[in-house]
Amino acid sequence: MLIVVASVGAWQIVTDTNWALPDSVDISLATSGGNPILTVASGNTFTFATPVDFSGRITASQATSTDVTAIASYVSQTLSGSHGTTAPSYGLASYSKVLGANYGGTDVYMAGVVGLYGVTGTNASVYPVAGVIGWIADTTITADGAFVALLDGDTGVTRAGAAYTVRSLNSTAGSYFDYGLDLYSGTIGAYDAVTYNTADIRGGNGETIDNITDGTWSFSESITVADSVNMEKYVWMEDFDDEIAAVQWESGLNADFWVTAGTNYSAGNATYTAGPGGTVEFKNAAADNDSVTVLGSPIFREALNPICEARVAIDNIVTVHWAIGLAEGAYNSNAAYDDDVVLIGQDTDVAASNVYLITNDTNAGVEHADTGIDAVNGTYLKVKFDATDLEDVRVWINDVEIDISTANIQAGTTLMPYIMVQNLAAGSIQRTLTVDYFKCWQDRG
Repeated sequence: MLIVVASVGAWQIVTDTNWALPDSVDISLATSGGNPILTVASGNTFTFATPVDFSGRITASQATSTDVTAIASYVSQTLSGSHGTTAPSYGLASYSKVLGANYGGTDVYMAGVVGLYGVTGTNASVYPVAGVIGWIADTTITADGAFVALLDGDTGVTRAGAAYTVRSLNSTAGSYFDYGLDLYSGTIGAYDAVTYNTADIRGGNGETIDNITDGTWSFSESITVADSVNMEKYVWMEDFDDEIAAVQWESGLNADFWVTAGTNYSAGNATYTAGPGGTVEFKNAAADNDSVTVLGSPIFREALNPICEARVAIDNIVTVHWAIGLAEGAYNSNAAYDDDVVLIGQDTDVAASNVYLITNDTNAGVEHADTGIDAVNGTYLKVKFDATDLEDVRVWINDVEIDISTANIQAGTTLMPYIMVQNLAAGSIQRTLTVDYFKCWQDRG
């Protein structure tokens, strides 16, 4: 067995001596009186009086055919809590490098580290098999990543073709990678499938792409497309940007899509405003329980897995009911919800400022599932729900997913975009709901 031990402190130990040692052996390094000491196994100590250098090839190998831990080379580094007080410091279990200048070679493999996987035929292991594994150990929570691409140096211009890239040195027909980037991993034995807490991908300016909802890709910002897009989802969106300020809802270009009503409703209770990108205001009349209801066309189906998102603000969170989402029909009051709804909103008859997922079906009745988020006067909320699972509707508030324990949606229903606001106090009080945008999408069927 060939043993090589690299630098320790200011000195280096390298030996190309072949010792007859077992397959697994512990090696430790220490100093005594300024001299390096190499300890092999339990008690075999070798002391070197002076530093030893090595300039030739270093080779280590191991052949294993029995059920043991097969590790040809093992190096471990344990850092104390006081390590790293001087910058820069290094805490590296292994360090190798390749250096040069104005290199002229052409057909050359060149790297600081290479991991080669060469198991031919079949491999029955269900655990990770790879040329290189970046291993995050159990209970640690501080790593930047399993792999980190580092652009180092401050003494001059430093560049690289890519942080992560790919090459092929294979001309045999039928050779390929199945995927360029694979972020999926199902369950392995009793272990859970891989999950991503925030998003699957984050871009250089912080925007994200996620596949958290099965069957859906979500982008945190707008998308610029250089070519045509094949839309596998039916997407409906209202950005309320068709009219100038003060145009009444019924006079707008999209009036035919909506039916406006409510208790003591009049045309002036729904108007376009001059907000950036277009907004619309819904303001109920001033008496107790006065309301505005806005019901869209019947274009959504429960069976096609509808998802909705909106950006809304209520002017005053006291004595109010407001809601936005999907409904089978309109309702004028929170005293009698429509029998099939999936909405996000507020109902102060239930609790003061809480924002709820509000669902109802013919059998179970209305349910208010608290999101744990409170509405704030005049402050926009970005709300989203995914009704793919009738009994487990997923909810996001301001792009953060909320764990909702209960929901009931009637199977087989036709649903319509729905907006409503209602005053819940006696006296001359109005409540104004401002909607920046409202969009829903579903499978095409």
